Amino acid sequence: MKILEEYARLQKLYSTEVGRKLIDEQWMVASNYVKYGENDWRKRGNSSGNEVAGFAFDIKTSDIETTPKGYFDHSDAKSSMLRKILDGLVAKPLIQMSQKEQVRYIAQLDTFESRVIDGRLAYVPEWSFPLATVYTSLFNLDKESLNLLEKTLLNKKIGLPLFNLQLAAHRGLI
Repeated sequence: MKILEEYARLQKLYSTEVGRKLIDEQWMVASNYVKYGENDWRKRGNSSGNEVAGFAFDIKTSDIETTPKGYFDHSDAKSSMLRKILDGLVAKPLIQMSQKEQVRYIAQLDTFESRVIDGRLAYVPEWSFPLATVYTSLFNLDKESLNLLEKTLLNKKIGLPLFNLQLAAHRGLI
């Protein structure tokens, strides 16, 4: 199945309360949770599970990086992306900088980090592509950044974006 057809199927299913519940449960199972009761989900172990991968998206450049499925550190994509950004901006190692240069560099770290969206991909058997959600708080991100991320995930066939659907459901729009 093509990713845009699969995404249309996800949007249609997520537009119903039953569909949202089903997709949320699929996400939980893929993320290493076990359901013991109606609203009683418990994590099995410390990991997000073998069916989860991480991704990082640079809002400024539209670069995207992913970790392999089941990789032990799902946030490694974000760390890697930040290293790549900083390597491109820093002419010499921190230890070789003057104190003034170090202070200026460290003061910019928050700016660099704020341009990277951290996310997760859940590989669910019912879907041909992994479901993608944002690990960074959705409420701290502007609509343009989320739309750009959605477009990039689909164009590069990385995953099916859930975050705009989740935000719309939270706001009562679907």
